[in-house]
Amino acid sequence: MVSYLFKRILSMLITLFLITLVVFAILSFSPLDPAELAIRGSQGEGQGTQSAQEDVADAIREYRAFLNLDKPRFLNLDVEDKPKLVKRTFPQLLQPIPQKTDENTKELMEKLSKAKEDLKGMGSNCFRELAEFLSKHDLEAFENLLVPLAETFVPKDLWDKGGFNNISHSKLKAFLEAVQQVVLLRERLKSYSEVDEKEIKKLKEKVNLAKNLFLSWWKGEKEKFDINRVKALAQKFAQASPKEREKIGKELVYLKKVTIPFLIPYVLKPQEFKKDPHDQEDLRLQTIDILIQIMPDVRYSYKKTDPPSVKKEAILYWKYWWERNDKYFLTLSKKEKFLRAFTHTQYATWMSRLIHLDLGKSWYHKKPVLDVILERIPISLQLALPSFLLVYLLAIPLGVFSATHRDSLSDRLITLFLFILYSLPSFWIALLLIQNFTSGTFGFFPTGQLSSTGFDKLPWWQKILDRLHHLALPILCMTYGGLAYISRQMRAAVLESINQDYIRTARAKGLKGTLVIWKHVFWNSTIPILTLLAGLFPVLMGGSVIIEYIFSIQGMGLASFEAVMQKDRPMVMAIMFFYALLVLIGILVVDILYAFVDPRITYD
Repeated sequence: MVSYLFKRILSMLITLFLITLVVFAILSFSPLDPAELAIRGSQGEGQGTQSAQEDVADAIREYRAFLNLDKPRFLNLDVEDKPKLVKRTFPQLLQPIPQKTDENTKELMEKLSKAKEDLKGMGSNCFRELAEFLSKHDLEAFENLLVPLAETFVPKDLWDKGGFNNISHSKLKAFLEAVQQVVLLRERLKSYSEVDEKEIKKLKEKVNLAKNLFLSWWKGEKEKFDINRVKALAQKFAQASPKEREKIGKELVYLKKVTIPFLIPYVLKPQEFKKDPHDQEDLRLQTIDILIQIMPDVRYSYKKTDPPSVKKEAILYWKYWWERNDKYFLTLSKKEKFLRAFTHTQYATWMSRLIHLDLGKSWYHKKPVLDVILERIPISLQLALPSFLLVYLLAIPLGVFSATHRDSLSDRLITLFLFILYSLPSFWIALLLIQNFTSGTFGFFPTGQLSSTGFDKLPWWQKILDRLHHLALPILCMTYGGLAYISRQMRAAVLESINQDYIRTARAKGLKGTLVIWKHVFWNSTIPILTLLAGLFPVLMGGSVIIEYIFSIQGMGLASFEAVMQKDRPMVMAIMFFYALLVLIGILVVDILYAFVDPRITYD
């Protein structure tokens, strides 16, 4: 049995893997872009201004990266690392911004948006290569390159809010102010109906000024950004006391993103640098504080007094951030690139998170998918389990009785009644029950919900009665269809067993009819009924969509309906995986029950 279970579970895992592959493929090849739907849907239709189009393109690209939709689905033939991004990004940013706002510019705008984001992503980690590039090229397409370069120091939305006041280095501050003037001049030129040569000349002068100021600043500061020096400074930071780290941290903040590959291990694996748990947490929190100062748009932290779940979520966030952004800092070997061709894909990322039970965040519910599922499963179980038990407890005796009284009046009446039940749609019965038994003369049952007001104050036995009172009608609607079907299957199985030779032999030996039926016929007849069990429970869990909707019950069925209607992709994928897992578990349980029902079946 143990050997069989091991093989069975292994085959389940393989099957589950193939199911996830199919589910992912079906959803990922949808013509709808989830990121574009989310961003454009919230902003409405229309072309808008060129600047607005750039903002939308940036937002879509960022959202795609957040959902890992910027990666290939199954095979990544364009594995990115820092050398590759440097080689591709700088030339792309020299391309002029298209002046038209038609659909033909969409692809170019997306490339420009990605190039600008890649430059901001690399930040000071690419200053050495960027300075060399700037010294060899004129900057006609100034805004594409200078603005994201300036944003590596101060985010653009802070330029008009005194964002430069904290910059102590005079040349760096002058560079940022020059870039700001370039942007203002560019916006002014856009408003002119005719070309103003004087303004264009002034603009070019400002561009060259900004370029020269950056190169001048870099010439005096480049030694500070030396990789070996940065690495040594980060090591010194880890070894220092909490008070000493504050001083070293200021220099690390000045060096910006070039420090990140040396700091991120202190967040993800502080135990490798400190033995004491308190020292580990101090190192992690101080490192996160520095990272937030380096990247003001990334503000995910926690306090020492926060519960473990909050701390875990914060660490997980930084883990995923590094997975998405390590390409800006690493130089990969051929072997690493080959491995990333398979691991840095949408499917591999989704599977990795699935294994860690990180199912993503529901777009509709605005909270983690796992939290939604864990909230809804107990509610659906309160419907599915009673329905499941009632179906089998009623259907099996009815099926046996009907088979042992074949072609009698009672058999025909039971058959007629059950076929009538089976033919009635559950949603129609649900509406009739609500109309006739929740109000008026026969209003014995409440309409919807799971409990009465003041439920929490009731004693435990009254809570059970109150819950049954609220769930009676939904359970009835979910039970009668399965009752009709299972009882007919049981009747057919019993009739087949009754006609077997060993049953005739048992009767010929003088065994009582009741003993023959329940000791010999019944157990052999349950095998096909057990087979149906594997699929019935998942059907009850998922088939309650309409019932939960009609009775306003917040269970898994309603969650499935909402996910499909709202195009909530993370929720849909998680629910499909959940139902597949239920079916596989049901099949495994049925296989085990076979051995208990029929001694002839063994797994040795």
